[in-house]
Amino acid sequence: MRCYLFFLFIFMFAFATEVTCEYIDDRQKVPNELLEVNFDKGMLYLKGWAFIRDYQNYYDASTHSFRLHVKGPSHKVFQMSLDSVNLTRFMSYRGYRLCEDNQISQESCNHHYENVGFYGSIPLNTLIEGDYALSLEIHHQQTHRTVEVPLYLTSMKSLSHQYDGKDYSIDSVFKQGGITVYYHTLIATATPFPSYEGKVVEYGQYCSRSHGNTSFYRQGAMFQKIKDVVKYKGIVSYFKVGAKQSGCVDGRQRLVEGNEVTVYIPSTFVNYTGGNLKLKIRNRMPKLDAQPISINQYQPYDVFENVSAVDYDHNNISDRIEVTSNNVNVRIPGTYNTCYSVTDYRNQRATSCRKVFVETIPTFFRYISELSIPEAHLNIWNNNLFHQVLKDALLRRQTYIKKSY
Repeated sequence: MRCYLFFLFIFMFAFATEVTCEYIDDRQKVPNELLEVNFDKGMLYLKGWAFIRDYQNYYDASTHSFRLHVKGPSHKVFQMSLDSVNLTRFMSYRGYRLCEDNQISQESCNHHYENVGFYGSIPLNTLIEGDYALSLEIHHQQTHRTVEVPLYLTSMKSLSHQYDGKDYSIDSVFKQGGITVYYHTLIATATPFPSYEGKVVEYGQYCSRSHGNTSFYRQGAMFQKIKDVVKYKGIVSYFKVGAKQSGCVDGRQRLVEGNEVTVYIPSTFVNYTGGNLKLKIRNRMPKLDAQPISINQYQPYDVFENVSAVDYDHNNISDRIEVTSNNVNVRIPGTYNTCYSVTDYRNQRATSCRKVFVETIPTFFRYISELSIPEAHLNIWNNNLFHQVLKDALLRRQTYIKKSY
């Protein structure tokens, strides 16, 4: 009975742990942003921020922590450090009070979003060739809730890097798509600042006495032509786009993508339509293929048999292969090694060694008597000439061979 209760407890605990782990690809629920992504020699450095909207108060390491997941041919996890990014004011709704620490999942108050930044690095030599998806894990100490969100590179340019014979690249989200506004009362600004600091766009027809011709983005509006990305206080990206009026909705003038007016949209109120961040690793080193080989004892050994090489562009460079060491002895059966190197036209060098198995030749014995010599078939190595020479020598010397059984 005790064992049954023990395993039941373990099962319930495992089930509960699994339920609290969530993968959320929705920036409306989990706003997040990569502020910096940089390669430096053998490291990839990342810096950004993330939190669950309207969930809990974020203060410091006592309330939350971050880990970076790198998933591809292998799965690596890296601990991130907290960064002093404070988005409490930026995410506040006017007229709402601040939430108490015990208020979880409340929308009627403004939560604290302090130290919601993260930074860390990935040693590139821990990753093999392939494509890797990067995601961020946010763990909440108070509720033990853990969420995982994909990351996006919101840069106008893709990143590329070469180090230690490998190519590294990360594509910008805008190479594959754009942005979609998910918030229904986001005010349009003509400058890359919040509406309470920047210039509000007043454009088009009057839609109501309350809002006049103040422009708001249409909920669900998609913007594909991103002209520029500007950081507000180095924390929040503002996307420079073209827009046009699309009529009144709920007493507000609504904007969609167009070319009538230039506006700036904050990243905290959009989802991305392009793919999430992928780190692509490709070997620039030439590939040297030296296959193991078996030969018979005394058989000539061709050191270049079943050995080939191609460069990064798949051009055949087998003629550039050199033997760096070789201990093969065809007279003595055993296992030996031959090692090679090849240097391509970019002066990139690859090395490889292979096993060479020298196999014993079978030994055959034949017992004959004096009377049987003329009729004996001495087929040694199937060599007729040797057979005849041996027979003639035996006959000339009248060698007596004792009969053996």
